[in-house]
Amino acid sequence: MTWQRISLGNVSKVFSGYAFKAKDLTKDKDGISIIKIANIQDKKVLDTCQTYLPKNLYNEKLKKYYLREEDFLIAMTGAGSVGKVGKMVNPKGKFLVNQRVGIVRVNSRLADPRFVYYLLSQDAFENYMYGLGLGAGQPNISPSNISNIEINAPDLQTQRKIASILSAYDDLIENNTRRIKILEEMAQSIYKEWFVNFRFPGHEKVKFVDSELGKIPEGWKIHKFNDVIDMNPRESIDKTRLKKFVGMEKLNTSNMIIDGYNLKLGNSGSKFRNYDVLFARITPSLENGKTGFVQFLENSEIGFGSTELIVFRSKLVNPEYVYFLSRDNEFRQNAINSMVGASGRQRVQNDSLKNYEVVKPSKEYLDMFADLVTPKFRSIQYLHLKNNNLRKTRDLLLPKLMSGEVEV
Repeated sequence: MTWQRISLGNVSKVFSGYAFKAKDLTKDKDGISIIKIANIQDKKVLDTCQTYLPKNLYNEKLKKYYLREEDFLIAMTGAGSVGKVGKMVNPKGKFLVNQRVGIVRVNSRLADPRFVYYLLSQDAFENYMYGLGLGAGQPNISPSNISNIEINAPDLQTQRKIASILSAYDDLIENNTRRIKILEEMAQSIYKEWFVNFRFPGHEKVKFVDSELGKIPEGWKIHKFNDVIDMNPRESIDKTRLKKFVGMEKLNTSNMIIDGYNLKLGNSGSKFRNYDVLFARITPSLENGKTGFVQFLENSEIGFGSTELIVFRSKLVNPEYVYFLSRDNEFRQNAINSMVGASGRQRVQNDSLKNYEVVKPSKEYLDMFADLVTPKFRSIQYLHLKNNNLRKTRDLLLPKLMSGEVEV
């Protein structure tokens, strides 16, 4: 098999996203989502957009900046970002790309877009691009820097075979990710129906009584958050022993998954056990939704994490109830409204959480709820571990395919 050395610019167009004016952008989600450097994480482009372009400001000159299915993006600015590569699954023309984000649009008649993405997403290439940006001030690279990168590539048919092998892993990962999303949505819908809307099985025959929060089912009680849920429960750990540590970056914004851990010495920060909830207390992590459910420890094991995490532990309600309460919009807004501190470093006031009024359902319905959703939580963790194994296998195979060590 013959591999040729070609420059990226010979098989693709590389250009920067559009320089939107800050005054034209909004937080209104009815607009068109704007992809920024912060959206490029872990070889992906996340759809966690915070700014939008009002639809009435869209014009034809912006058409080329719509993210296409075969595009991939490269961060061109920032000490911790330059050279990072990411791709979005099925963007469906819903995203515009902001300036200082490089768009790589491969000509599929000259090279396989997936092959080029996998090649450049390797750590070695990301580190090389980061090195190009080093110099005085903030690291930067340009579209021409990216275009001039030379790559080794086999013939187009072989590129497609390699890309198909790697894509098969990503397709399995994406399918499992969709299943995780569906399972969590199913469990959350039960929580909302039963404990927010009070449409639980047999609700038609239950008497409702007055409470501080309005009508609630008879036998259910209103408690302060701190009465039913332990907040930052005291734990003692040996600072001289390696332990599992969870940083803020490991929490997801839209699901319960905790994306791994590091082994660290020390004992400062949050302490947690299995089935605890980790809740971000600092801006912008809280506003972005960072919350996790711990399911990766041994039975009696204690982990620790960022000082910017609050730990919630079930006391009079079950762990799954605690998790979905922490995802509840009203609960989160109460936490956000309590934040104080310097701009960009605001933190939740613990008393605002401790005194938050919570509906405590009867034990009968808490037990029924646990019977329904606990298997879903376990399935989510199983699928997450399965995805981790798929990623490890793919990442071991990728450099061998890209170097020709493994032939196809």
